Amino acid sequence: MHVKKILLPLDGSDHSMHAAKYTAELAKLTDAEVVLAHCFGGIPKLLGEDGLHELIGELTKESNEILEPFVWLFHDKGIKYRKRVVRGRIADAVVTLAEEENVDLIVIGSRGLSNVERILLGSVTTRVVQMAHCPVLVMR
Repeated sequence: MHVKKILLPLDGSDHSMHAAKYTAELAKLTDAEVVLAHCFGGIPKLLGEDGLHELIGELTKESNEILEPFVWLFHDKGIKYRKRVVRGRIADAVVTLAEEENVDLIVIGSRGLSNVERILLGSVTTRVVQMAHCPVLVMR
């Protein structure tokens, strides 16, 4: 199997950074392009049009801030990368993005930032593993 494109969903956690460092080494070895992604959850439908656009803008800005340390990791190593910010249920958004980008591999941290996710032992990661069209490498 030749890995040409890797999806790396990130949330800013230590598990994400560990996954990013591993992905950087793998991408360097395989000359793969990496898609750095951050997903923010669904938005309540109660917001009006102006409120919706304002919230999406703010969440997109926060997502780009979360991605920034990871961007530098790949930039400094001379690895091809792109950033993607998507919204929706996180596991569903990751799987959809993987299909849209036609990635060969998803590398994901085993757990996220929230205490709830720690209790559920990486429920987002579990769903991605179950639904993905490609191999998923889970980093601890």
